[in-house]
Amino acid sequence: MYLDDRGEVRTNGAKPLIHVFDHVVCDRAETDKIGAPQFKEVPHIKIKFRGQHDYITRRLCEEDKQNYPEAWARYQAEKMEAASLGAPLDKLPAFTAAIAAELKSLGIQDIETLATAEVEEHHAKIQKQAKAYIAMMEDDGED
Repeated sequence: MYLDDRGEVRTNGAKPLIHVFDHVVCDRAETDKIGAPQFKEVPHIKIKFRGQHDYITRRLCEEDKQNYPEAWARYQAEKMEAASLGAPLDKLPAFTAAIAAELKSLGIQDIETLATAEVEEHHAKIQKQAKAYIAMMEDDGED
């Protein structure tokens, strides 16, 4: 794998491993408009080849969607699935990757599910936070 004169990836026939994901970037227009730093999520692409340690990460462009339709479809499906879930667990203060794995193994993927699920005693603290988060969101909705 290498970059040619135009900065395009050349593969010598090897099929790349592609991952499309959201990356947080500064939204300059909104920052200028509001006068305080504003950020947005922008789709990016990671291109890596088996056996290589190096990879390329950059903003996703329309050509990438055409060149890697499977990766683009997977990204869109993940976004749709995330939108159908409730509030993400990572909004809770006690949230860690280990807790995420434990809760996911129990079929708990959002705050609303955690708040109403039967959980083990060692998850009581984060469940209490989930209930408090929901109560706070409901209070905000009453204004």
